[in-house]
Amino acid sequence: MAEPKAIRMGGAYIELFAETGPLARGLKKATGVVKAWADGLKSAGINMAALGGAGVAGFLATAKAAADAGSDLDDMAERTGLTVEALSGLKYAAEQSGTSLEGIEAGVKKLGVNLADAASGSESARKKFDDIGVSWSELANMTPDQQFIAVADALSGIDNPGRKAAATMDLLGKSGVDLLPLMNSGASGVRGLIDEAEKLGLVMSGEDAKAAAEFGDKLDKVFSLARMSVVRLGAAVLPVLEPIVVMVAKAASAVGKWITENKALVSLAFAGAAGLTLFGLGLSAVGTVMGGVLAVGVRCVYLPCSRGGVVGPGSLVHAGRLGARGGCRVPGGDGELVQTGPLRY
Repeated sequence: MAEPKAIRMGGAYIELFAETGPLARGLKKATGVVKAWADGLKSAGINMAALGGAGVAGFLATAKAAADAGSDLDDMAERTGLTVEALSGLKYAAEQSGTSLEGIEAGVKKLGVNLADAASGSESARKKFDDIGVSWSELANMTPDQQFIAVADALSGIDNPGRKAAATMDLLGKSGVDLLPLMNSGASGVRGLIDEAEKLGLVMSGEDAKAAAEFGDKLDKVFSLARMSVVRLGAAVLPVLEPIVVMVAKAASAVGKWITENKALVSLAFAGAAGLTLFGLGLSAVGTVMGGVLAVGVRCVYLPCSRGGVVGPGSLVHAGRLGARGGCRVPGGDGELVQTGPLRY
């Protein structure tokens, strides 16, 4: 015969491996803890990936903006002969004067053409510079930004507005009129705005602009490859989509033909839908009115009257005969107060 201790040990063995045994309960609890921990890690990973993706997108957008700005300045420097640093300062000066860098670019180009013509012996071109009191030969030895500032200083000294506008257009072209607010500030005003741009850190170096332009070119290649990938993907699925598109087109044509042939039925269906809508609105209005009517009366619960007896449930009490304390009086009764406080229905 087995000893009691041995039986208890056997029972413990059975209990350990039973569904409700301590080992099974412990394993289930541990499994739940591990699962919760894993779910937490998964959620944290997704949130971190989303945050990282947003950060990457932000950095890419910033890099793209910097690349575009640097590339634009680098390209404009090649077109005008101005340095990127000078263009950066003139850009700020133009914006502060209500004009644009594109206007300055056009003016500088026209000024260069007039100088070239004057150097080639054109009397009319030389006269344009003589009229504002500037030596074209001295201007020819300056950098493009120095030429622009010198002409601005000379134009600012002309008192007659009409003569000033005409001289500005002669030297800087049609865009010169838009540059008059900047020209009026003279050399000191233009240089002051350029110095302010440098202090604010708004002047880009030529090296940075060149690097930005190169990065922009690489980024454009990536975008071009991405667009081409989309085109190729579309070309790959065209054979699959073409039958679907044809089927949809046939179905749409059939529907249109049926509508044309059954205009009376379509009109009737529309009228029915409109009638149903109006009927529903009417029912809603009736319900609203009935709710207001029901609010005029109340049904009292079993409550003792002050002179004995009770008022049964369902007894309609007219709200127009409210007591002074907010209660209700039984219509046709002795006028005794039946219920005080809020009326229930």
